[in-house]
Amino acid sequence: MSSSSSKKKAKPQRSFRYKIYFTDNHIETHTLPAGKKTLTLEEAQQIVGGRIQLVRGLDKKMVLVVNEEGMLKQLPRNFEAGLLVSLKAQLYGNVIYCSNKLMN
Repeated sequence: MSSSSSKKKAKPQRSFRYKIYFTDNHIETHTLPAGKKTLTLEEAQQIVGGRIQLVRGLDKKMVLVVNEEGMLKQLPRNFEAGLLVSLKAQLYGNVIYCSNKLMN
């Protein structure tokens, strides 16, 4: 048996993706850099424009990261992201939609 056949193959690194739902109804998909598994608090705050609040989506493995003061700041309502929670959800400002593991 050759030594090359006894070597273990390296597992490919899993990429972690998230979506940003903007208030102008466009959606962007982003991938974290290789080796990175979570968004930082500062990154999330920058995307939503302030303090964050986590909202559980219809898919219990997913979470929406919203601006905690979106309504008070009179940010535009994000209808598209609201549908990820319920037909009546009122979310305001840009929203991150990701696996709940991405926000640990």
